[in-house]
Amino acid sequence: DLHNHVIPLTLIDAARREPDRFGMRVEDRDGKIFYERRGHLAELRPGFCNVDAKLAAMDEMGVDIAAISAAPPIFLHHLPVDAAAAAARLINDGIAQMAAANPARLRGMALLPMQHPEAAMQMLDYTEQIGLSAVMVASHVRGQNLDEPAVLPIIEEAAKAGIYSTDFIFSNFSDPTGLSMPIALEEMCWGDAGIAMAIFGTSLAVAGIAANGTPEQAMEWIPQCYGTPGDLKLAAFGVSEPDAGSDV
Repeated sequence: DLHNHVIPLTLIDAARREPDRFGMRVEDRDGKIFYERRGHLAELRPGFCNVDAKLAAMDEMGVDIAAISAAPPIFLHHLPVDAAAAAARLINDGIAQMAAANPARLRGMALLPMQHPEAAMQMLDYTEQIGLSAVMVASHVRGQNLDEPAVLPIIEEAAKAGIYSTDFIFSNFSDPTGLSMPIALEEMCWGDAGIAMAIFGTSLAVAGIAANGTPEQAMEWIPQCYGTPGDLKLAAFGVSEPDAGSDV
């Protein structure tokens, strides 16, 4: 399952202690946990926070491996920088702990406080330290698309980390399991396919070069489609009119 959400108890416990800081109220009723969602309390079902319950649900659905990531209600994009960074760290710690409990079946994806680019870039370094090698990004951040100037530094940091690069694309396509690229694309476009196009759109032009160019052309032009950290490029290609060439 490439799109499997969790709500870690690390965040729930913190929100129970400091509801105002994390903008989330938590209540315990009759042995069940309820958390505030869009102004209303919703039950936190065990499958979202308990590894055994998660694995049991996977078994029932015939799922062998799940890529787990934060559920949308805990993106918490409305929080100020300090609380947002603290919440993201708690969430990522919880995801890492759940994945570590059964690494053969659970793979963790990190959450970034995208409304605060500096904090998001710092969180990228931290998530690597705790063993989360992928990031789940929402389709927009409080109405801002990912190509807004305020968000671009995060994409720049992703390029430095090798996510927006020729190496990333080639290594994913050469993965013998065939899972790496579907996981990346699924999580990128969970809410809006445009997000995958924004970050991976360059691969459309790259595919044309790889499919029709010579090896020499591929070696020369494909790296130029991505540019380098500090000098990013976005590849594009033109198509001719329907009656005069490509017939697109």
